[in-house]
Amino acid sequence: MSTDSSGGSINEVAVNKDNVKVEQPTSALFYRYQSINELTLGNLKRGEYLFSTPSELNDGNEGYPKLILQGDKEAYLRFSYWVFCRCSEEIIRPNSHEIFESGKIFNLVAREVSKLSSKRPLQFQSFKELVRSAMENLKLNDDPLLGVLVPKLDDYLVELLLVDINRTYSTLSFSKSPFNPTMWGHYAEADKGLVIVHESKDSEIQVQLPIDTFVTVQKVSKEINGNSFEFNEIGASKRGELKLQNVSYRKSRPQINLIHWFSHKLFFSEAEDHYDYPAEFSAKQAPKDYESSCCINLLAGDTSRKLD
Repeated sequence: MSTDSSGGSINEVAVNKDNVKVEQPTSALFYRYQSINELTLGNLKRGEYLFSTPSELNDGNEGYPKLILQGDKEAYLRFSYWVFCRCSEEIIRPNSHEIFESGKIFNLVAREVSKLSSKRPLQFQSFKELVRSAMENLKLNDDPLLGVLVPKLDDYLVELLLVDINRTYSTLSFSKSPFNPTMWGHYAEADKGLVIVHESKDSEIQVQLPIDTFVTVQKVSKEINGNSFEFNEIGASKRGELKLQNVSYRKSRPQINLIHWFSHKLFFSEAEDHYDYPAEFSAKQAPKDYESSCCINLLAGDTSRKLD
């Protein structure tokens, strides 16, 4: 195997039985720049790395998304009502009587927000104005409860989202090159640090996490009433594979539709357990302005919810 100038692997060329040259994928090398101290040496000895949540990254704006709202009227109704109830519960902490009374007001305002909404993407900051328009239509501008909640909606939703993201995702970053002077300077104390070389096949690496994170499926045989049956048994494991992903740089921020992001938390009755979220719950945006990167990330977390 040979490597290119960036330190990445180059595919080997083999000749098959028909004398046709075929490229054979080989292992790729990737690198982790480190300073030398008690923590990094201890981690190296134990074969451990620390994943970082988005809030722990060097640049606080790195990966911070553009927030929008987009959905049909049903989606706005349920989202608005959920936001009012959740925000009231955490900020005001009402008693049982207040919960009942506020629930009726929240329902009225949520229905009016639904009527005023459209299917076009709405800038996140405009949601508060939509709520205020609904309050004005219902002559609830002087309602003391809404007067406390509405000014705090923006900050509350952002905090709720960031907590959710930090609980869901964490990353570990590597470089494609061991010869990058900027990386040496920032992460390896210039010539005083070190570079750890790793190898990967198909951009996947075996890891062991401190908690059961990976879903496992294995066939098991059970005997029932004298008959043998095979089942797929679902479990969880600390060991599994994570995929390395190229870092992409865009001129515009990635986009999160808050209605889609929080849709699994909205209120549904038992009679609605069959309800399927409409396509409008999700706002799609193709990646723009992709640039090849010198960095790669290892992402741990819930990959069923992605930034649009």
